Amino acid sequence: MANGTDDHSREIEFRRRWYEAHCRRAKAEPDYEEIFARRLGFRARAAEVFPMRDRLAADGDLDRFREDLHSWGRNSGVVGFNGPSGSGFVNTLVKRTDDRAELVRLLTDGLTAPSDHSAARSKIEALVEHIERIRTGGHPAPGHVPFLLSFFWGMDESHRWPILWPGARKFLELMTGQELSELPADRYLRFVDLIGELDDDSDRFLVSAYWWDQRRPVLLDSVLVDRCAFGIGHGGDYERTRGNGKVLGGISQHISQELADDLEEAVGRQLSSPQYGGPTWGKGSPVPRPTIWTRWRLKGQGVAFQVYINHLGAFIGIEPALIRRGWYTEFRQVAAAAKIKDFRILQVDHVPGGDKKLVGARGEYIYGRWYEPDQLDGLDLRAEVKKVATAAKPVIEDLIKLSKEPPPENGEEPNGLDSPETSLDVRIDEAAAELLVARSFLDDIVSLLEDKRQVILYGPPGTGKTYLAKRLAEALAPDSGFRGLVQFHPSTSYEDFFE
Repeated sequence: MANGTDDHSREIEFRRRWYEAHCRRAKAEPDYEEIFARRLGFRARAAEVFPMRDRLAADGDLDRFREDLHSWGRNSGVVGFNGPSGSGFVNTLVKRTDDRAELVRLLTDGLTAPSDHSAARSKIEALVEHIERIRTGGHPAPGHVPFLLSFFWGMDESHRWPILWPGARKFLELMTGQELSELPADRYLRFVDLIGELDDDSDRFLVSAYWWDQRRPVLLDSVLVDRCAFGIGHGGDYERTRGNGKVLGGISQHISQELADDLEEAVGRQLSSPQYGGPTWGKGSPVPRPTIWTRWRLKGQGVAFQVYINHLGAFIGIEPALIRRGWYTEFRQVAAAAKIKDFRILQVDHVPGGDKKLVGARGEYIYGRWYEPDQLDGLDLRAEVKKVATAAKPVIEDLIKLSKEPPPENGEEPNGLDSPETSLDVRIDEAAAELLVARSFLDDIVSLLEDKRQVILYGPPGTGKTYLAKRLAEALAPDSGFRGLVQFHPSTSYEDFFE
């Protein structure tokens, strides 16, 4: 029990430190007061909205209510309210309902701030139940209910009932690693509870979330190193580290998606789909991920860019992508000769002095900048990645040029480096991350191939079967000379192969 209590307290501390790092950055913005006003300033006109609700209760005129609400949303400067979850949702409700008196009752009651969590759940579920009975296909969508109701509640009692803006939900999930439920009532009440764990000032949370959603910052902080240390220190305990792995995996995904365009611009080259570490890693019996890892490979080239964070610090730089035997050695020779300021070669699994700063297949290494934990607090990762990529660009161009030349006659790597056996596990891990499938699913396919020498992927057209097959083939046979693609004409039938 003690471990459970301690772990929960530690998890809350991690979340708060990560959240506070973003709040500090938001407040340091020169236009912070303007951001605050844009997010919360509409409350000054809240007095105009509640009479609309009260008039609806008195006269039951749904058409007037929806028109007044739409007009208010358009003129009040509330970004997002006139979208599909706000006045657009009300419009759909009014058009689709088959019991106008019942909808009047549900709206007038539902748009009044609840007394507690139980009352909030009842109001949300009552409107959802009505929607489920009247909807055709996906409309009206019950998922919009928490936003509409919380919008009114938040104008009335903002300290108790924060508005469930879509951007605030994404921000909260990144801060906590918690995916909110798709059940409307559960989603909103969990939203409220998680905000309460982070901050007793829900307005500050909503302003920080709005800033994050608009500016899309990518920050680092030393709390990420501490998270990795916890994950590594208790890596054998799946239950204790599962939540920690989800947070680290979510941050890896966020970094990979947000920085791709900036990196492409900095290096002036097209990138393949980003790869990132999911919440678990390993073959057979995966364990919660204890690191943050994301990689962008230059399309068709033997160079990849990587951001890596573990229990000792962070790395930003380039690494060799396996394209031919001997390429690791060729890459390293170019990197060693470059002598870029503050760049260094770090051997994966081991660096001089015995520090295990990086984890991966035997013989790998990366070239770039290392950051100690105290250098991460408040670090703008977007700006730093662009800076490192710009500094590395001449080396990248030299490597691309070298990769197009014939390999040296003796292209053997010492100690078996670059051999498929040494890095197959890592390559399949990377393929699973890029394909967004479980590692165990790819392991099953590989096992079938080893046993039957063939496998058939079946399913509707356009669901990614060919893409998955090609990506897995690339992982199994990095040398393109050992894999190929045969495509049959659409008119080819079963009878063309079997009698």
